[in-house]
Amino acid sequence: MAVIDSLAEPMTVPKPPPTLRTTPAVRRGRPGTLLPVLALLAVAGLAHGQGVDDNFQANADGLVTALVAQPLGGALVGGSFTSVNSVPRVNLARLGADGVVDTGFSTPANGMVRTLSLQSDGRVLVGGAFTALGGQPRAYLGRLTAGLGLDAGFNPAPDGEVRVALEQPGGQILVGGTFSQIAGQPRSRIARLNTTGALDGGFDPGANDTVTALAVDAQQRILVGGLFTELGGQSRQRIARLLPNGSLDPGFAPQANGAVFAIALDGDGRIVIGGAFTEVAGQPRSRIARLLPNGALDPGFQVPLDGSVFALAVEPGGAVVAAGTFANAGGAPRSRLVRLQADGSLDAGFTTGADNQVTSMARQPDGKLIIGGAFVNAGGVVRQRVARLVAAVQTAQVDPGFAIEADAAVNAFAGLPGGGALVVGEFTVLGGQPRTRIARLDAAGQLDPAFAPAVDDTIRDVLYLADENRYLIAGNFSTVNGQSRARIAKLDPAGALDPGFPNLSIGGFVIRMARQPDGQVVVGGGFGTIAGQPRSNLARISPAGVLDAGFDVAVNDQVQAMAVSSDGIHIGGIFSTVGGQSRARLARILFAGSVDPGFIVNANGPVRSLVTLPDRSLVVGGNFELLANQFRTRLGRVAPDGTLDPGFNAGVAGTAAANGAVTTLHLTAGGMLLASGEFTLIGGLERGRLAGIGMDGQIDPGFNPGTTAGAPRAFLDLPGGRVLTGGNFQRVAGLPRGRLAMLVVDPIFGDGFDGVALLEPR
Repeated sequence: MAVIDSLAEPMTVPKPPPTLRTTPAVRRGRPGTLLPVLALLAVAGLAHGQGVDDNFQANADGLVTALVAQPLGGALVGGSFTSVNSVPRVNLARLGADGVVDTGFSTPANGMVRTLSLQSDGRVLVGGAFTALGGQPRAYLGRLTAGLGLDAGFNPAPDGEVRVALEQPGGQILVGGTFSQIAGQPRSRIARLNTTGALDGGFDPGANDTVTALAVDAQQRILVGGLFTELGGQSRQRIARLLPNGSLDPGFAPQANGAVFAIALDGDGRIVIGGAFTEVAGQPRSRIARLLPNGALDPGFQVPLDGSVFALAVEPGGAVVAAGTFANAGGAPRSRLVRLQADGSLDAGFTTGADNQVTSMARQPDGKLIIGGAFVNAGGVVRQRVARLVAAVQTAQVDPGFAIEADAAVNAFAGLPGGGALVVGEFTVLGGQPRTRIARLDAAGQLDPAFAPAVDDTIRDVLYLADENRYLIAGNFSTVNGQSRARIAKLDPAGALDPGFPNLSIGGFVIRMARQPDGQVVVGGGFGTIAGQPRSNLARISPAGVLDAGFDVAVNDQVQAMAVSSDGIHIGGIFSTVGGQSRARLARILFAGSVDPGFIVNANGPVRSLVTLPDRSLVVGGNFELLANQFRTRLGRVAPDGTLDPGFNAGVAGTAAANGAVTTLHLTAGGMLLASGEFTLIGGLERGRLAGIGMDGQIDPGFNPGTTAGAPRAFLDLPGGRVLTGGNFQRVAGLPRGRLAMLVVDPIFGDGFDGVALLEPR
């Protein structure tokens, strides 16, 4: 997750207008989604532009510079204010999911709060220009407990402002700002702390000016942005990358000619930066740019903005939402908010704006986006420094131009750079051509004639290893291209076996793979040995195929689903014990290789599908009736602390949310949760094996393509709002589609989102 600094300097805040007038709202689409009316058009329906939630009016009397959403609703708001909704709150407040000020939370800061960051355990880092927090001495940096009390044991006490703070996977905390000392030791503008707040003595790169932005990539490399011109004793103009040990990455030096205030990463490892610059790597790039993982400038991403960017949000599909001071983007009016498509083009359908700068953004669990800044009007209605934008309702149709068929089931996909896809499964013919269980499609959806590896049995899962440009496949097979490779293999882009990846000779079969943030691969299924060593249904290997000797968590039956988040490795299946502890069909494994003792969420039937959401909650699908001893028949959502979300329950207690198993879950780039399986009824609505679900747990009434003869088993987001789906079906939305189909999933407004963004890559 990328954490952004709000501002380089404080700014003047306009006075609020004398009266509040709001636009009436109309309910349309899935329950709980309110879309304000701008105009009713005879043909086009609602116009583009407004996406402000009329039910959320959390007005602040001063600048809002920091926001963080909490996992089960609500948000913390930081800045330079003295009241919110006329309730006295000095620079820090908590809002409920409805925007009402939490009267039980009163932790004032005696100076501006510039950054808020949620840790994986629910604690919240608070940084800024204060010297006291909650009435206790806390110089520039403090932490709140998961219950939002002041963390008494965390007090690093830097001697200057903290502009950005970020928890790394594993629990260490990166801090950037203007300080020269922290935890009693010299550290110039950047430091790393252990989870207790003690200084990491081996991390001391040092910057010669303010650090305002930090992000951590999948290889644990640390991206640093700010006003500096030197980092680690070497020339680095406002943007740099550190290796995990804190040493400067010598091959990464793109150079920006102005401040970098925000950094975000997309799912392909590309780096989006925003700030006050007009050149990057010697090329014109006005306030926003995208870099390739090696630091080279992305030539296709260059929409100039006429004002600074303070905040960035990258959606799972690669689209970017930027916020700042600008009024135009690429020559088109865009008032402080803009959305760029994954290909770098301007989203014509996203026109929600604000009348003054937007400095911070945070996405709530229900998919709504909270913005903060100096504005008093957002989306054409009065909103004083805080507003919430709502998602457009989505519909679906089948792309008539995509009609590639497979002769047997499709089990999984992996997205490729440029919009292509790997397709794996049980087929031997795809697109009318011989393809034994694996094929490659280009960005236009055409079969790649040069890619045709031979695999002798089912492939159940596939990963694209972007850092190596290699493909990892797993399943039931024994040979690949005529060579022995028992159940797992690595291929190069030509389809040849990677000679450096050994034959691990897995004794059984692999159902699922998942990659950790550090690049290691977790393998689950029904097996007893791997690389000649005993491993019961779960193992971890390096990308080179080396078995992790320290990861040996015995699972007593099949692992059928996996999802990795910053909290650990979630596994689902038909097991009853994990690591010798009772865990019925659902468990979480810590990255160190032990069972998470605080996550006990038993299911009374098989767990077949898992997906983590950007708020770190976990959606669980399968064939159970009880989840955490409460009625959640076949579908439920669990918070990071293991508690069941009471609001995510599509059915009435004691009756089925779905009348058949939920076997696959997928979060689209637009924030819709796709669920597929053996059901024909879900949440009281008829749905033929495929349904769309909002972040509020409600079934989307406008999404009902339906499949026949089998359910989708896999989904893959592609550019342009398309979702590739595969399985064992014969028809989708009434059209003949043999096991492969392309869904077009768009908002009702057209070709973009009307003011909603997911803040983290999936």
